[in-house]
Amino acid sequence: MIQPQYTTAYEFAEGLAPVEVKTTNGMRWGFINKKGDLAISGRFNNAQPFQEGLAPVETSSGKWGYITADSKLTIPDRYERVDRFYNGLAQVQTGSKVGYIDKTGKFVWETK
Repeated sequence: MIQPQYTTAYEFAEGLAPVEVKTTNGMRWGFINKKGDLAISGRFNNAQPFQEGLAPVETSSGKWGYITADSKLTIPDRYERVDRFYNGLAQVQTGSKVGYIDKTGKFVWETK
């Protein structure tokens, strides 16, 4: 359905799929829609599929945050490691602290 044109691509989730594209700044990650059109420009160092309305992305800072389908970084890029959201929570790591955040980025449980 979509002609091969991306170095790497992940599965579609919530109508979008993360893809690696060549940009003037080198290889970056963006998201395509099911027509194969770039819906979110390739500006991330890395990206994971959407789940529960948010997608984990690694920004140029080298940290991870979460974007919405309209490309807004709604949970700031402050994590070294992230997972996708399940049942309203996502596991993240910042420094030596590992825990779970809600969709506002607030820790609801963390290691001491």
